[in-house]
Amino acid sequence: MTVKERYEAYLRACAGRPGLWEVNGETRERQRLTAQGGTYSQASVDHQTVLYARAGETSVGYAVTQCLEDEPEKLLEEAAENGRLTGQAGMEPCQEARVSEEEKQRLSNPVMIADLARQGMKRLPEAELTIEEQIRGQWVVNQKGLNRQSSRRHFAVQAQWKGYPFITSAPAPEQIEWAGLQEAIEQMRKNLEQPSSMQSSGVYPAVLSGYVMAKFFITAWKLWDARSYVGGGGVLRERGGTQIASSLVTLRDIPVWLGHGYEAVLDSEGSDGLVVDLVKQGVQTGLLHTLQTAAALGAQTTGNAGRTAGLVKGYRTIVTPKNWVMEPGQNTEEELLAQLGEGLYIFDAFDEFHAINPASGDFNFPCNAVQIRRGKRQGLCRQLTISGNILQVLASVEALGNRLYEMPLIMQDTYQVAAPAALISAIHVTGSV
Repeated sequence: MTVKERYEAYLRACAGRPGLWEVNGETRERQRLTAQGGTYSQASVDHQTVLYARAGETSVGYAVTQCLEDEPEKLLEEAAENGRLTGQAGMEPCQEARVSEEEKQRLSNPVMIADLARQGMKRLPEAELTIEEQIRGQWVVNQKGLNRQSSRRHFAVQAQWKGYPFITSAPAPEQIEWAGLQEAIEQMRKNLEQPSSMQSSGVYPAVLSGYVMAKFFITAWKLWDARSYVGGGGVLRERGGTQIASSLVTLRDIPVWLGHGYEAVLDSEGSDGLVVDLVKQGVQTGLLHTLQTAAALGAQTTGNAGRTAGLVKGYRTIVTPKNWVMEPGQNTEEELLAQLGEGLYIFDAFDEFHAINPASGDFNFPCNAVQIRRGKRQGLCRQLTISGNILQVLASVEALGNRLYEMPLIMQDTYQVAAPAALISAIHVTGSV
């Protein structure tokens, strides 16, 4: 009997029990191979299962375990007791009477991963490559009839060059975009080859690379976290249906992003992951919801309940994106620089988890840039800082690149963001002296 089957049987026996008794299992199977210069330096396979419970008759408490041998009653009673101790008032919403959707997958033969690494080393001989295959599983059962399960496979390639990561993902090996990685590395090479230069402080038109835009959104997506709006807060409250960005800007959260990895058809509450339009042609159109925030705000859940959005694994239900995507435009990066003419190409930024305030969107990013003169790179400027507000940046977009930079959340790999390069009319820069 599997872990899920044990919890199913226990909760069927509790069908008449009042309140909420629910368990969410999250699994990850992963194989990884690192290679460079024709040799393999590291290979690993790991498996992980984490169980989360929320339970109680009049209030809900939470518990988490990786001790899969424990009896189901122990975990659920621990969660219920935690609810009694914390005195959390009221019951949380839950899904009821949903049928199971089984998807059973297995990791590929390691020979296939090694073959991918050989392909990559031929195309990117200077880069250190990490090839990863991952199967992420999700199941949720409760005493009210909910019984759902899904597992999704993805492949990811990270090419590390000169300390910079370049990442792409796909649901199948043949869909990996090697050419995109090659182009991104070539763009970075051109930037780093520029002679050193200085830049004075001021406000400049700029092109922000896809790498920099993705670093904004790895935390700035939280402006659309519906939890911030329960109780009347949130920086975008009362701005629904209004223009908050350039008409070129469309932001979406996508559970199954065709051609890419990180698919999430279910969330940790058993709700279907929905395509969510957050900003459409510059107009504020949506938020990311769990069952709880949807009930509080009179909305529909968007299937964005999760528990591992930060760097530290937690057990309370929070909002988590799936594939947060800024829709690309039509321009190559070189075309964006030609349109810029005179200004800065900001291609690198640091400390994304501390440089931006996810509640307000204000940022103060250390960065590196290249001076652009007559549309051409002219000098490398290090130790700059850009500052402002992410909504101001989105409002000043004048053109977008046609390639997306993918950036999964480091360590947890529970979601990813993707963004194109953006030509913006103005950004405040503090120069090195």
